[in-house]
Formats: sequence, structure tokens, C-alpha cells
Amino acid sequence: MGAESSSSIRELDSEFVESCRFQHKCRKVINKRIPIKVKTLDDVFDEDACFDFIKMDIHGVEWDVLNSMSDGWFESCVGFCIECR
Repeated sequence: MGAESSSSIRELDSEFVESCRFQHKCRKVINKRIPIKVKTLDDVFDEDACFDFIKMDIHGVEWDVLNSMSDGWFESCVGFCIECR
């Protein structure tokens, strides 16, 4: 069984990794946790911010980000592109 690594801030889903035979042949074990500070979109942008399109590729926390967004984001944004598995 190959070693596994993950760029997600979520726990590694070993079962999913094993099911993905397209993974790189050389995987490294990196058992290192790095604390990160996070902010919501509401913290970063003022309440008048308006975007036509939002693209998210945030490695495992898509639902958390969507859940943290106020209703105004969904009312003013025309579309979202969210990369997830």
C-alpha cells in the first residue's frame, strides 16, 4: 500500500485515496499539521460587495464556506463553480 498525503485541511479519506488509481505513483507521508487562521467571506468583504460569479477550489471545505455565507451572497451572485468530489 502506498503512502498518502493530502492538501486538504480536512482529515485524509484513505478509502477515497485508495479508490483513485489515477493518483501519482509516488506519494509521500507528511504527518504535519499546520494551524491556519480562517475568515468568512462576510469578514473579508463588506455587506455591499457583489460578484457575478464565484469559483471555489478549496480542497474539502466547500460546504463549510457555503454554509458560512450570508444569504446576500446567494441573492446577488449569478453563478458558482465549485470543485469538489
